[in-house]
Amino acid sequence: MASEYSMINDRFTCEYSTRKAGWSMYNLHYHKSYEVFIMTSGSTSILSSERIIEAKRGDVMLFPKNSLHKNMGGTTHSRYVVNFSDEFLNSHFVSASALLRCFEYPKLTLTDSALDLACGIMDAMLRLKNEYAYLAALLALLNDPEQLVSEQPRCKNESLDPVLEYINRNYKDISCLDEIAAAVHTSKSYLCQLFSKNIGITVTDYLNSVRIKNACRLLSEKHYNITETALLCGYSSPAYFCRVFKRIVHMTPNEYRRYAAPGR
Repeated sequence: MASEYSMINDRFTCEYSTRKAGWSMYNLHYHKSYEVFIMTSGSTSILSSERIIEAKRGDVMLFPKNSLHKNMGGTTHSRYVVNFSDEFLNSHFVSASALLRCFEYPKLTLTDSALDLACGIMDAMLRLKNEYAYLAALLALLNDPEQLVSEQPRCKNESLDPVLEYINRNYKDISCLDEIAAAVHTSKSYLCQLFSKNIGITVTDYLNSVRIKNACRLLSEKHYNITETALLCGYSSPAYFCRVFKRIVHMTPNEYRRYAAPGR
């Protein structure tokens, strides 16, 4: 399976782990929780929606809800991860929008002292209760410009990023791989090689992942029926859309709509 919807991080989870050199996450995935990914050692490559970003010690990757992403591996590296949902935030804070401003950026880089502080917050979060208080402290830290390295370079993969950007902007209208190849001025065979080498999945799998991710958004936020959702996400056949959706999300579109209902 090239991508999947994850239900394990819906409300609140946090963890610390180390990945060995050469390790790579098998699937692209996304979930209805926000994710903060703090690198404490080593380096790794991360596919984050429309780009591949290099992350090293002190870097913080920020994934909004329903953001397609994958840790593609690198050197031996360690990281903290915390996931939390809108429901978790709203159950503890009257207005959480200010805490989420940091998610406007795919990556931030902490100063050395701020990284030490962030690690202390995460250690306390793992050991103690009152997770919401430590989460508020962590998000306040990430929203404080004085705790960040002033220059935030954008790591760009010159070959693959334009393709990812094109697919994410045009997924509703793409009819074939030849169209993508022509739009980014390359051959279909080279396009397929790029995905196989850099991401480990096919172009079609990535396109389906983007379409189904957006279908999840429409099903949870709008009142479109299944046929309308399929068409808005680039599928001319509602039956085929339902098959792809079930394969990736592990539930039908109607089941997902009930699962993702606000306040669940």
